[in-house]
This record gives sequence, C-alpha cells and structure tokens, in this order.
Amino acid sequence: MIGIEVRSYQVMRWGYFLAAAALTAHLNSRQGVKPWQTLGAFLVGIPAALVGGHLLNVLEAWPFYEAQPARILDVVRGGNSIYGALIGGVSAGVWYLHWQGLPMRSFLDAAAPAMALGEAMTRVGCFLNGCCFGQPTDSLLGVSFPRGSQVFIAHATAQLIPVSSSASLSVHPTQLYSATIATAMFLTFAWMSIRSRRPFPGTLFCAFLIGYGLQRLVVGWWRADTALYWWEFSRPLSILMVIVGAVLWRQWRRSDVTVDDIRAASSSSGGR
Repeated sequence: MIGIEVRSYQVMRWGYFLAAAALTAHLNSRQGVKPWQTLGAFLVGIPAALVGGHLLNVLEAWPFYEAQPARILDVVRGGNSIYGALIGGVSAGVWYLHWQGLPMRSFLDAAAPAMALGEAMTRVGCFLNGCCFGQPTDSLLGVSFPRGSQVFIAHATAQLIPVSSSASLSVHPTQLYSATIATAMFLTFAWMSIRSRRPFPGTLFCAFLIGYGLQRLVVGWWRADTALYWWEFSRPLSILMVIVGAVLWRQWRRSDVTVDDIRAASSSSGGR
C-alpha cells in the first residue's frame, strides 16, 4: 500500500485556489469580464504563484534546502512564502490582462477579496500545520502544539522543553491573528465589490496591499518562526507593499479625477 502525505496547508491552499477563481469570476462577470477570461488569468497566475512562493522560501530557508537539495525543486509540496506567491501570481496575472486587453485595475479590484480570502484560509492551514508560529506566552490566547509539529521541534532544539515533552510551550496563535484580520478584509472588500463602493478603479487592490502589509508588520511582532530563516524578507517586503499600495492609490486616484474632469469639461463645452 502506497502512503500519500497530505498536509492541511496544502488542502487549504488548493481549496483557496478553487474558491478564489469562482469568487473572482463572479465579481468580474458584474463588470463585463467573461468567466473564461478570469479562468485564463488563474491558469497563468497559479503556477507563477507556486513557483514564486517556493523560490522565496528557498532563499529565506537556504540552510535547510542546502542540506536537502532534492526539496529545492519540490514546488508543489515544498515550503511557500506568501509574498513570493503574491509577486509571482500578480505579475503573471497583470501580463495576462495586458495580453488580453482586459481592464487591469477593475480586474485587480475583483481579485482583491479573493486575495484576502486566500490569506485567511492559508493561515488556518498554517495553524493546523503548526508553522508560522508565535512567541511563547502565558496569556489566555496561548496555544500548545503536539509532538512532531514545527513549534515542538523548534522548542526542543532550543532546549526550551525536554525532548520527552508531549507538547510545545504555549505560544501566540499568530496564524489565527492573521486569519482574523484577513477575514475582516475579505468581508469588507466583498461588500464594497457587491455594492460597487469604489472611489476609483483599483481602490480595493490598493487597500489590500496597504492592509496586508500593515497586518504582517503588526502580527510580525509576535511571530517566532522567522528566527529559523537564514534571511527574513517579510518585514522589508511588508514595508514595500504598504509604500507601493499608497503610491498606486495616489496615482490612480489622481488619474481617475483627471479623466472625470476632462469628461465634465467636454460635456459642458457644448460639443454634443
């Protein structure tokens, strides 16, 4: 009998891909984008996200992969960095939109709720998997993880607990902190999409960049797993993400106002 290892994170990630495609297709259909066009963007974006996420994880945890070189090319089941996945997936998606002549900012707005949902779902997978864990705490929010989990191994290696212990120390459930914030972002973005409450095309995507970067900076104060990395990119990338979101917000808002001003001036000039 052949045993197949299935991790909770992988289940949540692939479940997210399906949910994200369906949700984005539905929101896009409300603005004239055909379902097959949305599906095409996901067929391009998902492989790029998998490769980008794994490559950044390889860079961050290079000593681990150097000791196990066979896992360097294990893109599907290997480690994953959400920032690498976002960079790879969004870049490939934007290329596809340009190739197809689709409205980039409106499409990215339709994808923003799905991206927030992805953070929520995958962080629940991280919690079940025991990765992306927090610092030890005595608070009521603390959670202990069983033997064999990444938290337990890290604590045993650091001699914080005996190897014979049945569970890790109580730690901040940083995965659930992130999942809670991401869920709030998802519900807000979904409501704004359905109600068409967007000051300008690209609003939701910019809000996602800023909101996601800020939550990573805040929750990052309680995370402890980053100490295991050879080089930790999340903090500088979080700051960069907030800056990019703010710059795009300013530029896209100004360009949208300019277009509105031109239309208003044209309609009032008597040229009908």
